[in-house]
Amino acid sequence: MEEEVLFDTALLEELGDKKSTIIVLGFFLDNSPKDLKELESLLSEKDLQGIFNKAHKFKGSLAMLKANKLVAIIEELEIAAGSEKNLDKSEILINLFKEKFGLLQSQLQNEVVKLKSSIA
Repeated sequence: MEEEVLFDTALLEELGDKKSTIIVLGFFLDNSPKDLKELESLLSEKDLQGIFNKAHKFKGSLAMLKANKLVAIIEELEIAAGSEKNLDKSEILINLFKEKFGLLQSQLQNEVVKLKSSIA
């Protein structure tokens, strides 16, 4: 069974060249693990407003990558942490997000390698 691809670089490709796409993907790969760790810290601090804010930040970068499954989880997390003020649901969603994020991260790293080899 083939692994589901969790992103689409179509929007990034509108930048015009592969080098720009590599830079943007690299930025995401460098910074998003820190954001995920911060999300986990906010959860341990029971900081629902902080979780909401971090989820909102994640949503934009994930939308740019057309990572729609992860965007859907993040949108649910925004609701759980924001209007619902539901810490238990937020924890479940963060754990689900972490699982999917690991796969996305791996796929993006492979994409960067592929792009670099195509311009070498």
